[in-house]
Amino acid sequence: MAGRGHSKFAPEVREFLKLEREFNAAYVQGDLDACGEVLNRLEERHGLSLWLISRKSTILRKLGATQYYDYTDVLIAGDPNVSLMSWLVYMMRHRADPMSHRPRT
Repeated sequence: MAGRGHSKFAPEVREFLKLEREFNAAYVQGDLDACGEVLNRLEERHGLSLWLISRKSTILRKLGATQYYDYTDVLIAGDPNVSLMSWLVYMMRHRADPMSHRPRT
């Protein structure tokens, strides 16, 4: 009986795992553009997750602090109905860089 409930989401899980493997392969090869494309497809198909936010933040930090802060600022300021997610993103950013502040331009 328990196995039936899991099969309901099997196609989505398989697709997610396939895209995760694509992301990992691109990341190991240092292809940040391909990483970004995979993450965008994941977000379009499956929405935001802490896994996705963490990976996207990592890629954006490698591309430049401004892009990273733009992305996390949008998530932190986001919809008031998702304040838990905003808080978690803020904490992830603070944990990654305790002196977290937007660089001066």
